[in-house]
Amino acid sequence: MLGLIHQTVHQDHKKANTLYDAVLKWNPDHVLTLDHKCAILAQTPADRAEASRMHKRVCILDPNHTKKVCPYLDALFPRMSGPFHEKVTIMEKMQSFEPLFSVGAKKKSWTKNPLRSLIKKLKRTFGIEKKPEPPGTRV
Repeated sequence: MLGLIHQTVHQDHKKANTLYDAVLKWNPDHVLTLDHKCAILAQTPADRAEASRMHKRVCILDPNHTKKVCPYLDALFPRMSGPFHEKVTIMEKMQSFEPLFSVGAKKKSWTKNPLRSLIKKLKRTFGIEKKPEPPGTRV
C-alpha cells in the first residue's frame, strides 16, 4: 500500500519500486504488488518486455484478472492517449440526433419481417433450398 502511495501520489517511482521489491521478496506471488510493479516497468521502454513477462505471470496466478481494474493496462494506455475519447452522455447524443443514419432501416426487407429476411440469407448461405412442388399440386 505504501508503494502505491509513493507511485501515484508522490510520483516517486524509485521508492515505490524499492517497496514493491521488498514485498515480492517476502511473497513472490503477491498479485497486486506484481501488477503495480508492472505498471512502473511499463513506463520505461527498456523494461517493457520484463513488465509484459511479469504481467503474464499475474494472469496465470489470477485467472479472473482480466475482469478487474489493471494498473499495467492503464500504464500502457494513459488517459490522454488515442484509444480514449471524451465521454458523451446519452442525453447529448439524443439531443444531437440526426435521422440520416436510419435511411438504411427504411428498406422493405427489414421493416416487413427481419426474421424472414435473416432466414432467407442463412438458407442461401448454407445452400438449403425448398424442394420444388410438382406441377399441378397447388390449388
